[in-house]
Amino acid sequence: MPVGFVNAVAINININIILSQVDEITGYTSDAGNRVGRAIDTLLHPGQLHYGSVLVAALTMGLILVLERTALARWAWSWPSHSRPACLGPPPSSGPPPFLARHRSSRATAPREVRSTSRSHGRIRP
Repeated sequence: MPVGFVNAVAINININIILSQVDEITGYTSDAGNRVGRAIDTLLHPGQLHYGSVLVAALTMGLILVLERTALARWAWSWPSHSRPACLGPPPSSGPPPFLARHRSSRATAPREVRSTSRSHGRIRP
């Protein structure tokens, strides 16, 4: 594959990732149909943004850009491998199938089951 094509695909993916995060970063939810439309709609409504979220996102991105050009970035990438958690190996190929456990503490929000026994007469029971 040509290098230009690979770069174009990578840029397209990065732009899509950035545009998909506009709602979360700004706190403004747009009704536009696609990501570009939502980003433009967000820019057209600056009074409805959550500026605390925008500030935290901007500071985080700025800190990443500044720190990756310092000696700290070289130190982070050369972190000793013995301090990283070791891989425990592949998951087992046998055993019980995964399931979703119900929590007893959330009975108010848990869905109720309809029991169709002769004694229940179709009533909903907790």
